[in-house]
Amino acid sequence: MYNTIEIENFRGISQLKLIDTKQVNLIVGKNNTGKTSVLEAVFLISGISNPQLPFNINTTRGLNFLADQDEAFLIYHKLNYKNPVKIKAKLDKQVRELLIKPIIQSESQASTVIEKDLLTKNILNTVLNNQATDGYDYEISITDENKKTEKYNAIIYPQGLMFQQQIAKGYRETIKCNYVNPSNILLQLPQGLNEIIINKKIDKIIGILNKIDTQIKSISVGTNGLIYCDIGLDKLIPINVMGDGIRRILSLITTINLSKNGIVIIDEIENGFHSETLPILWRAVFMAAKENNVQIFATTHSYECIEAFKDAYHFDKQENDFARLFRLEKNEKNIFNVSSYDQEMINTATEMNWEIR
Repeated sequence: MYNTIEIENFRGISQLKLIDTKQVNLIVGKNNTGKTSVLEAVFLISGISNPQLPFNINTTRGLNFLADQDEAFLIYHKLNYKNPVKIKAKLDKQVRELLIKPIIQSESQASTVIEKDLLTKNILNTVLNNQATDGYDYEISITDENKKTEKYNAIIYPQGLMFQQQIAKGYRETIKCNYVNPSNILLQLPQGLNEIIINKKIDKIIGILNKIDTQIKSISVGTNGLIYCDIGLDKLIPINVMGDGIRRILSLITTINLSKNGIVIIDEIENGFHSETLPILWRAVFMAAKENNVQIFATTHSYECIEAFKDAYHFDKQENDFARLFRLEKNEKNIFNVSSYDQEMINTATEMNWEIR
């Protein structure tokens, strides 16, 4: 699990550090304080050898690299690609560092084919059309517990409608990380749930769902991809009619169960849940994280979600170092301050009505 995350020149973040991260980490703060960017940085450092990931995270924000290659600049702080993205993560037995630089055709003197018709057009402009950023160059450094450092390189850039990729030769990723946000939370549910049913782990998930609805006796996946519940009627019913909250909590717990010994990132964890369901959600997340040895990084801007986080933490009598709340603040000069709250501090803050969202 990660102990420290350091981020430089990524999106709106000039420099930010999370110190002493725990198994479950909840990141809060006002809008535009970099909460989602922190999650994306954790995702990138977890897939340190996969140069496709910057494209993937841009897609989750509704950006289409193929439609406008300049959008590749958007991972760089203030769109300045001359200050490369730097992400560093410390684990118990490893330090991983990632440097992301752009690939610029005009800088690399890449050869291009020009159609004859283009040369006959009256274009009185001195700027070539190939000076946009064309991809990403990954410089990777892995240092083990004996302070032995190995370096790798990976690149990706478009060629027409295809992409050219060179993976990090000799490196095999050891960290499994899944990114969940409001737009994709339900996409992989049928496939993931089917795997859990095959591995005979569905009973624990049904036990969690029973805390929300005691009628649920069993769950199955139909050939049409729909998920069906047995609630004691003559026929199974689609889970869709049980409410969106049931499907979302099922998807989250399924993802955590399938990420054993890995990382799960959850953006806007409260999205789609009624406030009364949030304590059950957090208890389920704590339980699943513990049972599967999964580290959680989540964000919220909901005070009710923070209260539920605190109450579930207290209810299950988790050890004091099991979870942390990090509050991000940004001043007028775009300098970030990160405040860390353990269980006792969270209790004090909520009792004193401090603003910690």
